[in-house]
Amino acid sequence: LTGTAVQDYIWADFYKRIAVLNSIISAIPEQRAKHKSGEEETLNQVGGETYFLRAWYYFMLTNIYGAPYDKSNPNATWGVPLKLSEEVIDIYYSRNTVGEVYASIEADLKKAIEFFKLLSSPRKNAQHGSIDACYALLSRVYLYLGEYEAALQAADSVLYRGCK
Repeated sequence: LTGTAVQDYIWADFYKRIAVLNSIISAIPEQRAKHKSGEEETLNQVGGETYFLRAWYYFMLTNIYGAPYDKSNPNATWGVPLKLSEEVIDIYYSRNTVGEVYASIEADLKKAIEFFKLLSSPRKNAQHGSIDACYALLSRVYLYLGEYEAALQAADSVLYRGCK
């Protein structure tokens, strides 16, 4: 069949969700600048959850559609395209390397952890992102990267926090 395109609904859905998250992330600095008293907790929760979810979606995308991470060649092709801004630009996005995708995931998780650390009373709810979820995913990321000591430290962070 010539001229027939195949629609991948999973791919499209992940990137639609990432587009929404990028819009929220771009609005955080402006909202911080004009926040009212009492809104700081909400901004920190939303910021943490937003960065966590973007990391999660890219983690899933690269593991479904990308090549496995190769520690000896982190710049191997066949990652997924990274779209980290809310701007709508009419360009063809090419795939980033697997190493670049994992670096972005790690950076988003660390940013999410920064937001969650600012909370005075973190939410204890399975439907919301949390600092423990960030550390758990970070441990999985480090495991896939072959950074076993870092994976252990991230996993221990979840266990240690649970003992408080």
